[in-house]
Amino acid sequence: EGARWEIPEHQLEWLDADLKENNGRATIVASHFPAVPIPERLVRPGMQNGGCLENGQILIDLLKRHPQVKAIFSGHVHLHFVERLNGLTQVCTGALPEYPTEYREIHVFADRLEVYTKGLSDTSYAARSLIPGKSWTAGEAQDRTATISLT
Repeated sequence: EGARWEIPEHQLEWLDADLKENNGRATIVASHFPAVPIPERLVRPGMQNGGCLENGQILIDLLKRHPQVKAIFSGHVHLHFVERLNGLTQVCTGALPEYPTEYREIHVFADRLEVYTKGLSDTSYAARSLIPGKSWTAGEAQDRTATISLT
């Protein structure tokens, strides 16, 4: 049948209960798989799309019931994107060993998170790992930085 990428029901129940217990604390969720699909603005003909959680919308709906949840951080699809979802922000980060060979630096303040995209100190590595025509994996300007309110 093939691999399925979803959060099991019992884990969603646990998450809901945990968020209810911690409703006064700004919360960030991490998942290997993004909850939302790659934004259409970044989809390219012939690209290999690694997908998102099959029950990502169920997760998003659950998280939106808990306004203290501010962001979901993920990877898996090997490209950068930031998608805003009415008070919830999906931050997806590409793979470090392949172009764009970047990571996210998160600055934490009392009222916000600031997300910055940073490259490796050896800048030649990005050029060596770039597959011609695939520079779009670095995302667009709106995918490179983000400010996420914690209030």
